[in-house]
Amino acid sequence: MAEVSNVDSLERAASGVVEQCLRDGLESLSGRDRVLFLLWCHAPQIDNGGHGAFFYNSPADYYEETVEALESLDLKPYADLLRRAAEILFSGDVPREMEERNEQIGALPDSVDDELAAIDDQYESLGGGDRVLESLGRWYFRNRH
Repeated sequence: MAEVSNVDSLERAASGVVEQCLRDGLESLSGRDRVLFLLWCHAPQIDNGGHGAFFYNSPADYYEETVEALESLDLKPYADLLRRAAEILFSGDVPREMEERNEQIGALPDSVDDELAAIDDQYESLGGGDRVLESLGRWYFRNRH
């Protein structure tokens, strides 16, 4: 489990960043806050519903940016899992709009669930969202400039 003080501090920082992003858009955030927003939204979605939930909900509006954020924190295995889930769910690029993603997901055969479950299991074996948030917290508070 992530250190409580680190996660608490991260949660306080994320609160303001999420509010700013929702009000002014992702482009309004500094590079550091952008990574915080993307990964703060990524980890809970997957922890609470798997990779399918990530793509079904609004955090996947920033799929490409999330992959880049994961890689920027040396979390490439997590980025690779997100890419693999996208390849299972979408025949081409991941749609930017949630409604379009959900239409495509809804048309998929049930067999996709087993493939996503395998990816979710790999995510958990890597340390799940706790590892993502621990890495994020160390990086975020080390890079205050």
